[in-house]
Amino acid sequence: TSLRKDLYPKYIKNSQNTLVRKDQPNRKMNKRQIGISLWLCPKPSSQIHETLSSLSTGLVSICSESSRVEPHITITSGLAINSHADVRTVLESAIAALGHEIRLHVKLTSLELQAKNHYFKKLFLRVEKSRNLVSFSTILRELYVELPTLKNEAEAKYSAQDWARDEFDPHVSLLYT
Repeated sequence: TSLRKDLYPKYIKNSQNTLVRKDQPNRKMNKRQIGISLWLCPKPSSQIHETLSSLSTGLVSICSESSRVEPHITITSGLAINSHADVRTVLESAIAALGHEIRLHVKLTSLELQAKNHYFKKLFLRVEKSRNLVSFSTILRELYVELPTLKNEAEAKYSAQDWARDEFDPHVSLLYT
């Protein structure tokens, strides 16, 4: 897995000059927190990494307004992080959530092109929403996105489950444009 700061801001200041989520303006973020995304990345030396990297590089060479993408599936975004120690905690939780098998099997199902303007998801490979992938994403979403803002374990669990059902859309972007 790999962590990377969001390139697209998820938080804005409201009329009271408080940081709030764009998609849920009633949910506040601590001013010291950083919103990051958790990525699931193939090993750099693997065949799938080499193939996806080459494909992304080739597409960027013919699409001048695009940028190359490191091969990854975004597990969840908007994780509330206060320090580098929190990053280690998130990674340790991700390993624990995977259990004894550190590998998560992923099935690519289709190549898709979005007609609408969506920077992170213009040309992508759809990923099957397997039970293990959804479970993994839901656990991390509950712990590091929902619980820090809702402060209630039951609400955080249900909110993460709703997100997994309604919003989680696993994919591998081939270019950003």
